Amino acid sequence: MKSLTKSKTLDSPDARPLAARWPPVSAMVRKIHTGYSGPATGDHYTQFVAEFKSTLDQLLAES
Repeated sequence: MKSLTKSKTLDSPDARPLAARWPPVSAMVRKIHTGYSGPATGDHYTQFVAEFKSTLDQLLAES
């Protein structure tokens, strides 16, 4: 049985920096939306929904 008090060593996969455990961000991030375009924003919301659906369709077509 492993001891719960044992500290992790640098050889442990969990001790590696996050960047060493994940693929490059550029390989995962396809689009970033900053801001808010909720239903109360009228035409902005309609445009956001259309662009969001288009982006999803593109991503699904790639997979």
